[in-house]
Amino acid sequence: MDSQLTTTVQWKDLLLGPPLATSRLVRERLGKVVALAVFSSDAISSTAYGTEQIMLVLVAAGAVATRLAFPVALGIGALLAILILSYRQTIAAYPSAGGAYVVSRDNFGPGGPWSPGRPCWSTTCSPWR
Repeated sequence: MDSQLTTTVQWKDLLLGPPLATSRLVRERLGKVVALAVFSSDAISSTAYGTEQIMLVLVAAGAVATRLAFPVALGIGALLAILILSYRQTIAAYPSAGGAYVVSRDNFGPGGPWSPGRPCWSTTCSPWR
């Protein structure tokens, strides 16, 4: 297993270059405006994909079901509002960048930090996938 990991690291270093030293990382950070433009595109594309899939299901169910589009949109809007409020509370409580690990450890105890990683583990590492 170690030889496979070593080979993977060698390929990564060959393709991407060696890792940056910690002292150089400060100069590599994105400003808020650029970071918002770069990272928000993922959320926008996810939102567009979700809306498309909802409409596909409603159209497949028939013309009568398309009248449910507005209530579904209101539900999605409510969920987004809850999510925004939750993020704002987390940012206020952890102004020095808490992250999922720190937030779950503080709120759920020593076993809590495993909670954010469980979905990732179950889809990528689990032998039962």
